[in-house]
Amino acid sequence: MDTIRIVKELLDTNYFLTPEFKKYGKCYLFTTENLTGIFNCIDVTGKNITTVAGSGDQYLNAYLLGASNVLIFDINPLTLPLVELKVASLINLEYPDFCKFFINGEDTFNKDTFNKLFKYLSDNTAAYYDFLLTHYPPKEIIKRTMHNFSPSLQKLKSINPYMEPENYYKLKEILQEKEIDFIESDLTSLPINLNERQDAIFLSNISDSIARIWSVNILKCYKRFIHVLSHNLNSKGQIQAGYIYNSYKTQVDYPIFANKEKRQAIFTSPEFSEHEVESYESYGTKDIVVNFQKKR
Repeated sequence: MDTIRIVKELLDTNYFLTPEFKKYGKCYLFTTENLTGIFNCIDVTGKNITTVAGSGDQYLNAYLLGASNVLIFDINPLTLPLVELKVASLINLEYPDFCKFFINGEDTFNKDTFNKLFKYLSDNTAAYYDFLLTHYPPKEIIKRTMHNFSPSLQKLKSINPYMEPENYYKLKEILQEKEIDFIESDLTSLPINLNERQDAIFLSNISDSIARIWSVNILKCYKRFIHVLSHNLNSKGQIQAGYIYNSYKTQVDYPIFANKEKRQAIFTSPEFSEHEVESYESYGTKDIVVNFQKKR
């Protein structure tokens, strides 16, 4: 299996997977965005959507909130095993056991729990996690392959709707009839990889990384890309085009998309709109979600 070989080579050489958002990089166990706020801005009820795979939380919350079909994409193929693991865990574990298995603590990635879940995973995903567990203890797996982000359960509940116990069991029933549909794709290739038109597309905080894609006229290039991607939308479809963390205000070096003056000069209303949502980082502060609305 190529994934196992590549990950082994990377870990043998570098000890950690790269923290960069690219192929075979570290994953997040949970979202760092306020997904409650994002999904309050775009209604997904009965809709076909595409979203970044990431931690899998966008996928899970979209189905919880009534999406008809959810397609996930990511440049990092390691996000697929993580999404599969989360889905299998959610379907087959009780809420307290799910929390123990994923929220950083003594039981995170517990081997006994893995043994219960292996039969529910695809062959490739089972082989991947079996490889990791054979070579490293659970805490080392987290350290080497996951970003250092350990929110409390209370914080997760505030930004992640499915982490409320009642919603968890509701989603458990919904997922029984769903299959994971994944495209390995970078951002710029996404328009040609989408075979069907979507009602909404969620790009998470990819807006943080656009300077790695375009070197000049970065904001104009990203806006042009959003227009290209909008051809993959149904009439009146929407794109969650950006997510801006409140903490950027305190940083000297921050993503160009977070520069309010430059951003708003390019991403103008009514085509683009900005919405404040509670920040996961500290109570009372606001993150910003930037959405695109297709005109017709």
